[in-house]
Amino acid sequence: MGEKIPSEVPAALYPPVQRRAYGVHGIQRRHSAEEFPVEEWNEVLNVNLNSVFIPLSGGGEDHAEKGYGKIIDIASMVSWFDGQTVPAYTAVKGGVTKLSNDWIARGINVNAIAPGYTATEIPALCPVT
Repeated sequence: MGEKIPSEVPAALYPPVQRRAYGVHGIQRRHSAEEFPVEEWNEVLNVNLNSVFIPLSGGGEDHAEKGYGKIIDIASMVSWFDGQTVPAYTAVKGGVTKLSNDWIARGINVNAIAPGYTATEIPALCPVT
């Protein structure tokens, strides 16, 4: 995915860009906030947030040392508003957007893509209550 450097631009002004994507997977558990089992809460946080934080911290630091780079995280529309019966998922995706923001001040271009519901077998199996 190399970008061509225009011949009139000195290479020092156009450093090669490293790109990484994090959090392109996830799990979902549905319970009301007052009935959410702690074990399932921890499972959602571990899979959906820790698995973004751990590689992001290493990869982001690599970018920060160089002073440039691009990171793409996968958030969710529930990063900004409540999702019914998904308090752990909502907390996690809000956390992903905040982790993304942490790297911006260090010269790294960070985007968190926040899709809405997608027609897959997962939403079909989880009726809204």
